[in-house]
Amino acid sequence: MHRSNLLASLFSLAIAILASAGELTAGDREALLATMVELDAATRAGDEAKLRDLVLPEALSIHDPSGDPTLVIADLINLADKRPKDGHDEASSATVVHRDVQVHGDTAIVIEWLRVHSKDTALPPMRRSLVWTRHGDDNWKLAHVHSSPYLRWESAIAEYEAADRDEPPAHGGVVFVGSSSIRLWQNLASDFAEMPVINRGFGGSEMIDSVLYAKRIVTRYRPAVVVVYAGDNDIAKGKDAERVLADFQELVAFVHQELPETSIGFIAIKPSLKRWEMWPVMKRANELVREFADSHAKVDYLDIASPMLVDGGKPADALFVSDGLHLSDQGYAAWAEVIRPWLATFNLPNRATGDSATDSLPDRR
Repeated sequence: MHRSNLLASLFSLAIAILASAGELTAGDREALLATMVELDAATRAGDEAKLRDLVLPEALSIHDPSGDPTLVIADLINLADKRPKDGHDEASSATVVHRDVQVHGDTAIVIEWLRVHSKDTALPPMRRSLVWTRHGDDNWKLAHVHSSPYLRWESAIAEYEAADRDEPPAHGGVVFVGSSSIRLWQNLASDFAEMPVINRGFGGSEMIDSVLYAKRIVTRYRPAVVVVYAGDNDIAKGKDAERVLADFQELVAFVHQELPETSIGFIAIKPSLKRWEMWPVMKRANELVREFADSHAKVDYLDIASPMLVDGGKPADALFVSDGLHLSDQGYAAWAEVIRPWLATFNLPNRATGDSATDSLPDRR
């Protein structure tokens, strides 16, 4: 088949699969992920013979900005920019943070989110899509791969980085990160007047977005405390409670890998008027995160949900603006009443008196 025709067919197939993904069995997932591990290992080793065994002969890949297709095998070998013989353990400068696997008959699409590592340059995360076909019972072969920068929030992150260059935040403070409930907290500084707080919310984001951008808008400040609000949009877009927990665990793992002494607070997913029908799933996610926090040092669950409910029923109207989703000043005041006492348990620098943080992270009392 001509490359352009094959490429068009693959994209059409991908659209069809994404529109009506079939049920993925445990055996499918295990076999497919095992094959991907083999592919990664062969790429690291530059093992062309093994790659040819795992990849369809006519397989395509797109990495060139012009959109010209190239052979997957050539890309896998050439783009494996670090080899064990060079003293490196990884095949690339990116780490897979999360995978979505969707199967339709004998074809599967795996979508990966990759955090890109760079010491000197701020790089956006990557999104990689791989199309696999099944040959025999559990024999998967790679048919197509496409990698591109994940740029959905790049402008918002770049604005924060520009602000940091103009006025670098002091180390040892508190970073609030997450979706629009953080971004729209206009009184954050006054609600925590004596504490060095940094608002790094970006509206509409999901938990995985905070994971992907954590190096650029969280750990670079060497905060003593990180406060996270995300998961609301995740569930609204169909993700389950277990996925929210898994992505939060990724965030915790990354922050603690970079900053082992930093404490992390998860603001409970809020019950809202607009998304009230989703509350059972949100409540389940909260319960899972609470259980995780209870068993992990330096992770705490901040229950803002219970005070928002009136007599165990729906949340009070006064806590929201007219859209029934975003918080009013009264809603943020209710959140602050829960979060402020928790933050007070840390030896944070006093912003009001002009004390500055040092490079060492404050200890908890």
